[in-house]
Amino acid sequence: MKIDIDRLRSHIGRKIEETDEATLPPMRGMTVVFERPEPAPKRGEPVPAGWHWCFFVPLAPRSVLGADGLPTSGGVLPEMPLPRRMFAGQAYTFHAPILVGDELRRETELADLQLREGGTGTMVFTTVRRRIYTPRGLAVTEDQHTVFREAADPAAPARAPKRDPAPTDV
Repeated sequence: MKIDIDRLRSHIGRKIEETDEATLPPMRGMTVVFERPEPAPKRGEPVPAGWHWCFFVPLAPRSVLGADGLPTSGGVLPEMPLPRRMFAGQAYTFHAPILVGDELRRETELADLQLREGGTGTMVFTTVRRRIYTPRGLAVTEDQHTVFREAADPAAPARAPKRDPAPTDV
């Protein structure tokens, strides 16, 4: 498959900005889901690290969802020529607390896009960087890594990735 990587990479730096509020109901929900013994944080108290995922919940009409259930448009990624999307990792930096009641602003940016050939075929790797700001400044930076792969041939046997042999001098 021939992929125009220059066209895809021309989208690097594309940004969108969204706003939300660090409200109480999602905090209560997290304490219930994770059966936390302590009460949910109250207005003015810090949101536990990682619970920022309760905010900026993506909403997309069914008409723009891909086969994987995720939106195919409206974000920073260009239209991908490879249909299979896989989560490939995420890294967080917590700079400062988010407090319940904070007005939040999130910048989402396409930070990188690379074409690679592997043992299972052609792949496009992306890095989407999100920065969440509170009224006091930068609170969270997260880099989400995704790989897009070729469509699987349902008639073909599953292929395992080619790997180097395990070291024998251990």
